[in-house]
Parts: sequence; structure tokens; C-alpha cells
Amino acid sequence: MIRVAYLSGATIPSMSANSMHVMKMCQAMVQEGMDVRLFGFEGQDFQPNVDIWNHYGVSSPFPMELVSPRGPASHYRLAMRAVWSCKSDFQPHLVFARHLPSAVIAAVARYPVIFETHHVPAGRLQPRLFRNLARSVRLERVIVITSPLRTMLLEKFADVVHDDAVLVAPDGVDLEQFDAIGDAPTCPYLLPDERLVATYAGHLYPGRGLELVLAVAEQLPEVRFVIVGGRPEDVEIWRARVHQARLKNVTLTGFVPNAAVPRHLKSSDVLLMPYQTRVGLASGGDTAGWMSPLKMFEYLAAGRLILSSDLPVLREILSDANAVLLPPDEPQAWVAAIRRALDDPAWRQRLGERAGRDAEQFTWRRRVQACMVAEPSDVA
Repeated sequence: MIRVAYLSGATIPSMSANSMHVMKMCQAMVQEGMDVRLFGFEGQDFQPNVDIWNHYGVSSPFPMELVSPRGPASHYRLAMRAVWSCKSDFQPHLVFARHLPSAVIAAVARYPVIFETHHVPAGRLQPRLFRNLARSVRLERVIVITSPLRTMLLEKFADVVHDDAVLVAPDGVDLEQFDAIGDAPTCPYLLPDERLVATYAGHLYPGRGLELVLAVAEQLPEVRFVIVGGRPEDVEIWRARVHQARLKNVTLTGFVPNAAVPRHLKSSDVLLMPYQTRVGLASGGDTAGWMSPLKMFEYLAAGRLILSSDLPVLREILSDANAVLLPPDEPQAWVAAIRRALDDPAWRQRLGERAGRDAEQFTWRRRVQACMVAEPSDVA
């Protein structure tokens, strides 16, 4: 059995997509027969006594070692702790890292390293660290989530990274969670005079298109709009905006654990992904050019009609065959698409069924199979 140390900078538990990605990847590695140990930061400020496995919808647990995120050198403390634990106890065959300092130190310790990044290393120190890692004979490959990100990485680090060293692996979905739900759960928020449920799931950061959702909801009183997720402070801001606009057909659920997300999506008729041309993160920045949203794959797995902003990077997964791609800044186009969904259930069902079939290409287990190397270099 191959032993894999997953070295992550994610805070666990937390509401971040980063931590969700890490937990799902570790679960998939376990399901693929690997012995996995996860290293990361402890979510000290999160809900007390949270059930981590239910929070992330993980059914195949694995051991974790979490360190405090406090202090200016916390990232290097995490890296040293992880590599020390590997040397003294776990002795992995391979290190899979989503944390650049940990990847560098693991390579120095002569472990074979697969490094995954969801951004181009930037700033004063990260490019230097990445170049050191890229020059190491212990680096097996680099994983990125989209083709645009691969292009950006290769352009910036052409002196140390070659084309065949960088693999594109889109994010994934846990199909078992959706299969367990059944076909048509009832939406608890639908009122008797409403004919359709349109759901947005995810964070409520700038650029996620919540303004567009409210503008569309104002014109479609016969549709129930459900907004699932968000940090408590963001949910309160948007609840106030819904109240101010006197929208009776909009429900904000607040945060729900990942295990509950499939039921929300499958109890909907239409799933909304109204990304804007600039898409923010909790830490700032703009990811619209290279993102691979986790919710896109969950939407596919739900087998419902997807209405998405027509951004070039999303066309790596979505097309006119499995979604409706719309201008991100034209609410009337979204109104027209939802009206068609109301009037043409056969069209709605056809696109949703195709989305469900396409989701089968993007399971976390398939992603793990694509990312892993056949024979890692020997550990010295």
C-alpha cells in the first residue's frame, strides 16, 4: 500500500473551498487504496465541536496532524512539523503538497513531491521558493486546475518548468453523495404559488453575481430563489439587501455542511452560477481567468439545468450541450432563460440529464488517478 503525506496549508475545519478540495482529495486517495496522512492548520476560530467528517461530507476518514496557525512563521512551522513527522513516524512513499514551503522542505528531505497550485506563485518570496522546487530532481510533477493557469505558470517560469511537467486536472465531485439522495427531493422553501426553484450555492464574495440574482428575482415572483452558503457576516449583509428590496421570493439558508449540499441542489429546478468578469476570494485577488469552481462540478452531478456566466475558462467544462451560457452583465438574458425553463420542462430536463452524465468524468477518484505518478522516485 502506497503511503502518501498530503501537505496542505488549508485551515481545517473552515468554510474555505481550499479546505474542501483537500479533504475530498484525501478521501479519494483512501478510496483508491492509499494510506494517507493530512497535515494542515487547525481551525481554532471555527464552530466548536464541529463534526469534521460531516462538515466536509467525507465518508472515508484518515488521520490528520494540525498545527496552530498563530505566529509569523506558522507556514514554516507547519512545513517542518510535517516533514519531521514523515521522517520519524509515517515514512511516506510520496508527498502530495498544496503548500509551497512544505513542498520545498519535503524535496530537500529527498521525498518525491507532487506539487499542486491554484495560482501562479507571486510576491517577493513565493517565486524564489517555486524556482527552488522546480529545479529539484525530487519534483515529480506540478498540478494545476485549468489550462489558462497552466499557460500563465509556464510563461512566468519558462526558465525552470517545461511543458511536460505541468498537468491540468480540473476539480471534482463526490458522486456518491448525490446518488444517495434519490431523484426528486422536495424544496422546503417553495410556496404553493411558486412554480420553480432556482438555487445559488457557494460563498457570497464580490464577483459571485448575487446582485444579478436579486435583479432577476425581482422580475420573477413565481420563482423561489434559494441562496445556500456564505459566512455569517456576508449572509446578514445580503439578508438586509433582500429585505430592503422587499423580495418575498428569496431565501438565504446561511452556511450548510457539505453533506447537506446535494439535497439542496437536487431539490432545485435551475442552478445559478452568475460569476462576474472579476471574481474575488476571501483573501482578495481576481480568479476569473483561471478558476475551476467546486460548485460547477456539484451542479453537474445534481443533474439540473445550469445557468452560468459565459466566461472562457468555464467553457473547459461547460458547453451549450450541458448548460446555458449567458452574459454576466445582462439580467434580462437570465430572466429569459428562467422563463424558458418554466415553459419548457423537456428542454430543462434534457440539459440537466446531460449535465449529470458529464459529471461522471470528474469524480475525485478519477482526479487522483490522473494526478498520481505510476512509480514515484525512491526515497533516499
